[in-house]
Amino acid sequence: MSASLKNDTPSLAWKGGRLSPFTRCVLADNPSALTYAGTNTWILSRTDSSKAILVDPGPESKKHFEAIARVCKEDGLNIEAILLTHSHLDHSEGAAELAKYLAVSVFSRKDATLKDGLFQLNDESVVVEVISLPGHCADSIGICFGLDRSIVTGDVIFAQSPTIIALPDGNLRDYFESLRYLKELVKEGFYTSLLSGHGVPIEDPLSCISKTEAHRFKRLAQLRGAINRGNTIDIDYLLEIIYIDIDACLKKAAKTNLQAQLEYLFAIQDPCVSGFREP
Repeated sequence: MSASLKNDTPSLAWKGGRLSPFTRCVLADNPSALTYAGTNTWILSRTDSSKAILVDPGPESKKHFEAIARVCKEDGLNIEAILLTHSHLDHSEGAAELAKYLAVSVFSRKDATLKDGLFQLNDESVVVEVISLPGHCADSIGICFGLDRSIVTGDVIFAQSPTIIALPDGNLRDYFESLRYLKELVKEGFYTSLLSGHGVPIEDPLSCISKTEAHRFKRLAQLRGAINRGNTIDIDYLLEIIYIDIDACLKKAAKTNLQAQLEYLFAIQDPCVSGFREP
């Protein structure tokens, strides 16, 4: 599952396509309030080899599989591995069927086949580096692609709006740490873009990360204020007080984020929740 708290026109206008000689996005036809224009399937390649890797095949969709095959034929590429940024179905559902069709293996953190460090199948294969980016969910990873100076980030961060801290294994404390880690990598000067799981590529990573952090801190401040005013940690009450600016179809996602924020306040022993039992 992937979610965010609002839709955004620039993201919905995104159609995928070629970003560089090394990177191409095939946009899955699964738009929704929670997936924006659809799931981004990333094809990473090198110019001196026909071998490529595919990241996040998206839903199990014949139409999407055909689009992937068409793109690979156009570029003369052969997919030799499927990698998953995380196990939510809008990113992973099609993995088994596509892997069977392509006669390749699926690698993921959930099944322990993707560990931190370099990933390369053979000398002619694409080289990427896998990093842990938990928070959105426990098995969330980033895939650092040196040839294009980019990081495929799954649902960790979007250009258009916040992500969801997907309980039960999402964790806001981990999420803040993952944002901090991404910021450090970008500040080092090598990585210049983030390729998210939904919506447009992030070409101004430091600004986007800072805005994402600021949004989270703002929500936490709103939560503290609402708890102090109402003297309650009732989720439904807090939801109506804080999330007044979202569509009704996103209330469930907002409620999940609110629950994660509350758990974070208990985890850091924030004074505003002293005297209350953990949710």
